[in-house]
Amino acid sequence: MAQLVLDIGGMTCCGCVKNVQKVLDNHIGVSKADIDLASGVATIDFDEQQTQEKSIIEAIEDIGFDACKR
Repeated sequence: MAQLVLDIGGMTCCGCVKNVQKVLDNHIGVSKADIDLASGVATIDFDEQQTQEKSIIEAIEDIGFDACKR
């Protein structure tokens, strides 16, 4: 298992957090995702054999948020 910590830009409310959480929960290979609205940080545990960091970042960006590795 690997861990990815991302700064997520554009989250302004709990609804935003729920949208990002849903995308991550449904992303193949992601086993756990913790998202903090106040800091704008997402901590994601994933299986490197099933997905890559780039794919996770693109999934978040596809729903309209900025995501960059810390």
